[in-house]
Amino acid sequence: MNRKELLADRDRMYVLTEDAIGQLYLEVVVGGIAMYTVDVALSKEEAAAYIDGGKAELDNLAYEICKNPKAFRFR
Repeated sequence: MNRKELLADRDRMYVLTEDAIGQLYLEVVVGGIAMYTVDVALSKEEAAAYIDGGKAELDNLAYEICKNPKAFRFR
C-alpha cells in the first residue's frame, strides 16, 4: 500500500500518512522492550479534529494509542 507521508514526529514516534483516496493513518511506535507499530486509520471525527486542532490532536491520539494499543489494533 503506497502512502504519502504528511507529518513525522520523531520525538513522539509517530507518522501521519495519507493513501491515494485521502484516508489518513497514524502509525505509532508502541511498547517497551518489544517495540512495534500500530497503524490506525483515522475516523472522520479524528481527521476533523486534526484539521481543526492541528498537531496537538495527533499528539493526544498517539498518546492514547501508546497507553492502550490493543484497543486500536483492529481499526
